[in-house]
Amino acid sequence: MLTKLLLSCDDYIYIYKGNTYASISGKPDFFERYLRVFDSVRIVARSKVVFDPPEETFVKIDNDRIEIWEVPFFRGPIQFIKSYLRIQKSLRDVTVGCDVAILRLPSTTAYQVLNFVLKNKLPFAIEVVANPYDSIRTSQTLMNKYYYKSWDKDLLKACRFADGISCVTEKYMQKRYFPLKQNSFTAHYSSIALPLSSYSSPKNFPQKQTLQVLHVANHIIYGGTKGHKELIEAASIVIAKGFKINVVFVGKNNNNGIEKLNTLAKEFGIAEIVTFLGYQKTSQDLLNIINQSDIFVLPTKSEGLPRSIIEAMSQGLPCVSTNISGNSELIENDFLIPNYNDIELLAHKIIILLSNPEVYESSSKRNFERSKNYEMTILQNKRDEFYTRLKERVSPPH
Repeated sequence: MLTKLLLSCDDYIYIYKGNTYASISGKPDFFERYLRVFDSVRIVARSKVVFDPPEETFVKIDNDRIEIWEVPFFRGPIQFIKSYLRIQKSLRDVTVGCDVAILRLPSTTAYQVLNFVLKNKLPFAIEVVANPYDSIRTSQTLMNKYYYKSWDKDLLKACRFADGISCVTEKYMQKRYFPLKQNSFTAHYSSIALPLSSYSSPKNFPQKQTLQVLHVANHIIYGGTKGHKELIEAASIVIAKGFKINVVFVGKNNNNGIEKLNTLAKEFGIAEIVTFLGYQKTSQDLLNIINQSDIFVLPTKSEGLPRSIIEAMSQGLPCVSTNISGNSELIENDFLIPNYNDIELLAHKIIILLSNPEVYESSSKRNFERSKNYEMTILQNKRDEFYTRLKERVSPPH
């Protein structure tokens, strides 16, 4: 029996000259992983026609087993409210012809799809890819706190009725997001796709005058959740204490983030050691930059399980990050800071790695070995098993 999967997430779909492009940067085969188990996939996502070529972070969808179900395009809560009635109308028949559903949550679009999945009693599973509950605590505006509280409430609702739940963390997010339905099933896996051939090796302590500190995120935003501003502030302390470093940022410029961070670096007198490399078109380009670096730093405020840290670990980099969500499953406690606002402690952790070869090499080896748990075939097998268990919930035709 052929099975069709209904898949909803927060990706954007752009339609340019009759071709369809999706915002699945760094994951060109992302939707194909579902086709390993299901015969076809209906992707439900915010869509719009564009008249300029999509940005390089978008990939072309060219597979006759993939169907796009277009939802009116919106960005942010105000546009969502204005488009609400049109969104509901567009989703009225979204489950027709589908056998099961997977909702990648949290996602404003997928939460709307959830209501129709429940109404039409479609078997469904959840892939929990981020932790809205942690984001409530670190949000700095009342609007964001309300937004994340709403996401958390909807995610808990989905967990009550889901046939299966998979989290990107191994244990952390499962403490809050777990299934309540009888005979439900669980799994854990990341969305990352690291083939064994892309792995490097543990690093020896760098024998060079200036070490490279790396930060990677999809978007470079001034004052955002990924700690760009905090790293520049910490780097100024490291430089003031006599250590020589370069700080390299990778990611797409968002809302003039690069310009604002350059201005901040000038204010701290370290503009000459800060570089922005922009978005990297291929995973290999990114891994090459990681492998040329010496330390990875991500003072993040909100996470699920950051793929950038796993990629850095696969190249043997010691890592410093915040003790939030799944980060504790990746990095040893000695290099997790309790509070992303503790700039002095962040600088201190970087200095430890810069000044202690034994600690540096021990951390590098530990991270490299830990990263092997996220090798592509291991995660692929976990996903296949999870999707197969959902597929088994399909009712046979009468």
